[in-house]
Amino acid sequence: MEKPIHIKSTSKQTAICDEIVLRAGKKSRLVFKPMLVDNPNNPVASVKGTFVFQVKGLNESWDDYKTLDLSRLKKGEWIKLELKSEELLNLTLQLKDFYEIYSEIGIVKGETDVIITDSNISNILVELLNSKENLKKLLEKGGVELVQKTIQWIGDTKETEEIIQKLSELDVSNLSKVNSILGLSQLKWIFETWTKNRKNGDEEFWQELIKNNSWTISQVFSFPIVILDQKAYLGGKEITNQGGNIIDFIFKNELTNNTILVEIKTPMSPIFGGKYRGNAYSLDKEITGAINQLLNYKDELQKSFYTLARGENSDYKVFNPRCLLIVGSIENEKPNNNQLKSFDLFRNDQRNIDIITFDEFFKKVDYLIKILENEL
Repeated sequence: MEKPIHIKSTSKQTAICDEIVLRAGKKSRLVFKPMLVDNPNNPVASVKGTFVFQVKGLNESWDDYKTLDLSRLKKGEWIKLELKSEELLNLTLQLKDFYEIYSEIGIVKGETDVIITDSNISNILVELLNSKENLKKLLEKGGVELVQKTIQWIGDTKETEEIIQKLSELDVSNLSKVNSILGLSQLKWIFETWTKNRKNGDEEFWQELIKNNSWTISQVFSFPIVILDQKAYLGGKEITNQGGNIIDFIFKNELTNNTILVEIKTPMSPIFGGKYRGNAYSLDKEITGAINQLLNYKDELQKSFYTLARGENSDYKVFNPRCLLIVGSIENEKPNNNQLKSFDLFRNDQRNIDIITFDEFFKKVDYLIKILENEL
């Protein structure tokens, strides 16, 4: 069909549809008025309708023409309505669309437009895409979920090479905007997840989130990194097969292949301890324990590297690897200035371990959101 079919519900069980024009003249025409119906006795029989003659009124609108009430026919009276072969074929083919509509969506409350497509789908899409106003109308009707569904639809296709080829032919500025929109959407979802879960003390939850969005770790360092493994064994087992070391994540520098060890706690892990002397504060044992744990992981990895990597041809290296600890939340604990000073002095003096809190970590995501929003 070259245009959408307009459907308007008249009850929970019925909906009227666009007329099917069977015969048209300058002043009169014959139409069939289809109606979708819920038929509990026979769900397949979901369409009924009425033949109507119409005449053109003074305002150029088509008005139903009624000269005979068939319910008042007397004995011996009759009426004949003939359909030409082309008219009958037209009616039969178009009625198939209405049966398909009912099969797909049933009776929808209110008014809606439905497009039945086949060989003319290309023409319809071209017509839609040729106007920015059409996109505006689509978003008003279906919401931004339409964009999400379109992206999912493209992602599900197997014709990826052809799609990539076509995308590469787009204007660079347009493609950049699309990339920015998609990236911004993902960033906002991650930041919203953080906002809703800043009191979540489930370590597995945070490990899974970072595993699925491992690129976020790259924002901490000044060089490109990729995830190498999760819950990786670093060696250290005793002869009794006990005491093995398992790190949350191993990343590697994408260019040098040097490893980075990452340990993830939770936003609820305490950072600050009690007052020591004067304006100096100690840190919680969760911090010192996690640091020693990371140093132990690093030591075991360096000792066991050639056993684990099986020689020189490994796709990762161990050259005094960096360590990252993500732990606690400054916003959750609300420390005073002296506590913050003690914390910064402590972590800035660490040579081999970078310590960052969850709120600092996700603040970097927030900065990326603001950068992308300014670009669009």
